[in-house]
Amino acid sequence: MIEQAPHRMQSESAHRRFLRIGIDLLVVALVLLNWLATQLVAAALHYPPFFMGTIVGHLYQPLAWWWWQYHWPHNSVQIGHSIIPLTRAWSLCCTVQRSGGTPQKRPR
Repeated sequence: MIEQAPHRMQSESAHRRFLRIGIDLLVVALVLLNWLATQLVAAALHYPPFFMGTIVGHLYQPLAWWWWQYHWPHNSVQIGHSIIPLTRAWSLCCTVQRSGGTPQKRPR
């Protein structure tokens, strides 16, 4: 006979189920927003070959923009004789993450 532990016989309460589903949705939303921010930055910079976090083609990992910001924190990167400013890219990522998925224009 299989032993039945008392803590496994109780069903999940409605409150606990609501919290579990809410936390799961929050995590999924966070990952999706970061993936959107990563794709927007990569597209804005024309998918440079030196960006890390490529999954396939021009599809990047959801949190790759954090790696890029860590590796190029000085708001610009030099490629050959060109200097590409990254300040706008990092502010776009933070704006997308805060706004819930749609980049919003900042007043100048």
